[in-house]
Amino acid sequence: MGASALKKVQREFQEAGEALEALEVEIGTIRVDPNDPQSLERALEEMKQTVDQKIACYRENQLVKTVAEKARGVFEEQLREQARK
Repeated sequence: MGASALKKVQREFQEAGEALEALEVEIGTIRVDPNDPQSLERALEEMKQTVDQKIACYRENQLVKTVAEKARGVFEEQLREQARK
């Protein structure tokens, strides 16, 4: 692996760390009304947009894309759990 390839990988890992930090803080409060069938869909869309905004400056980084996808999955499960209550 050449020096430029190594620097690219190092940059991608640094950006991934920064993206994780951005996602670890409270990124917003999204509530689901279990009595409103459309509430969950609106909440899921809002969550996806919020995550996308938080990582927008890293959108070319494949590692960040993977981390964001996993975060969306975790957040989605939390919202679905809220909707079941």
